[in-house]
Amino acid sequence: GGYVRFKPLDKTKVVKECAKVLRPGGHLVWLDEIWPQHTKTELRTVGHIGLWRSTMHRVRAVTILERV
Repeated sequence: GGYVRFKPLDKTKVVKECAKVLRPGGHLVWLDEIWPQHTKTELRTVGHIGLWRSTMHRVRAVTILERV
């Protein structure tokens, strides 16, 4: 056995597909090291929460998006 390698996600495409199924007013909560790219006509950012475990670890951001 070895490590399983996954093809990287196209994050912009994933966010766009999520927007398609969300009802207006519905929320997408995204955990990542980046603020996901999105169009303002589909989603608006309603919040960010910083998340870190301890020193010398990567900081993660929880981004909350709302369907327009």
